[in-house]
Amino acid sequence: MSNREIKLGGPSLALLTEEFSTLAPTISLGGYCRWMSPELFRDRGEGEEGIERTTASDIWAFGCALYEIISKMVPYSSHVHDAEVVGKIKSGVKPGVTGDIPPGEELSYLWTTIEDCWAAPPENRPGASRLLGKFVQHFATANNVLLARGAATDVWLLRRPEDEVRLPLPEDDHAPVARKCVRLSPQSILHYHGGSISEHTREMIWRNFVQEYTNRIERWRSVEDKNVVDVYEFSELEGLNRQEEYCEFGTARLRPWPEGLTAQSILSPKVINAVRGLRHLHRLEPPVIHGNLSADKLYISGNNEVKLGGFGIAVLVQSFAMVTPTISLAGSCRWMSPELFEGENENTPSLASDIWALGCTIYEIISGNLPYSESVHDVEVVRRIKDGEQPGAAEHILDQELTYLWPIIEECWASAPEKRPPANIVLSKIVRIWYLSQCHRGLADNFR
Repeated sequence: MSNREIKLGGPSLALLTEEFSTLAPTISLGGYCRWMSPELFRDRGEGEEGIERTTASDIWAFGCALYEIISKMVPYSSHVHDAEVVGKIKSGVKPGVTGDIPPGEELSYLWTTIEDCWAAPPENRPGASRLLGKFVQHFATANNVLLARGAATDVWLLRRPEDEVRLPLPEDDHAPVARKCVRLSPQSILHYHGGSISEHTREMIWRNFVQEYTNRIERWRSVEDKNVVDVYEFSELEGLNRQEEYCEFGTARLRPWPEGLTAQSILSPKVINAVRGLRHLHRLEPPVIHGNLSADKLYISGNNEVKLGGFGIAVLVQSFAMVTPTISLAGSCRWMSPELFEGENENTPSLASDIWALGCTIYEIISGNLPYSESVHDVEVVRRIKDGEQPGAAEHILDQELTYLWPIIEECWASAPEKRPPANIVLSKIVRIWYLSQCHRGLADNFR
């Protein structure tokens, strides 16, 4: 083949030859057990058929084939005899280990996929269509560009070429989308805990995570508001991954504000829209708690609209990080309210903690500083929060005209959660300040 395409061959023939080999012992099938999944060796009752291969056992074998390609080693390469190999398979030993894989970020990604294929319960292995989706979304092309890597998610820009996998997307066929690929699997738990927790417990943790994650994505998808990032439908190809509205100007933290800040240029399109988005979430029944609000969760669209994104998901990933500490959430404590570090309320975001984070986010926008910007390490930040220190100071606000916002920010930072104003009150106060500033400017212009 001049175009160097890879094609599968020999389907079903191996199965037929295997059955015929019992009648013709001169046919040698030695060694093929290395690619067989554990369930193919289970004890069968009287009257049951022999080995019955399934789509799940094919996925196991695909993992073995992928392992062969990138490690240049056969499965169970340290064992010579078939009897040894079968014994290892039955005892739960995997066909290879991560140390067999050459170093490199791309290959390390493939290793997590291989491990997914080697899940012991057949039902936990991904389907072929999901594997295809994962490969398409991972490897960059001219139409598929990696934008960022988060705590547990990679963000890709997908420009939707005609020759790639078709997925449910926005109505505009030419609109790019942001594809967020979750780097978590049941193996994430295994890597950290090893044999310290049972396989049943690990599977239960994973199932609960997947169910809760799916529920939150569906909840997010049902939210319709111009100040909230749109989430498009799941597809079988997507697994835990999701596709969102692409905001080409990135986040409020990444997009610097122009010099000469004014209430007109900042309050209306930036702060007000952000608070409107949060008000909408908090007004829903039941209310939706963002849980990780910051300037980095405010996305700016091509027409300069500010939209909230990432609500609910960050909270869930953070809870999963307790059992997979390789997920790094360093720095997120800067936006956390004091009660989140106390007793039963620890790590349980609320409407009131969202308001605290909103105050921090507004402060970020009008000061250009992170909360507790003088502190580098999380430990010091947490100490300052527990000691009752505020996340910022009025003297850091970039423009005198924006100091009108300071009293509102301080209300958001009330140490007692019940004393913080709800999002609708914050919005009404900010809109009133903006309106008065516009009237003041108009009067001043008339007297010039």
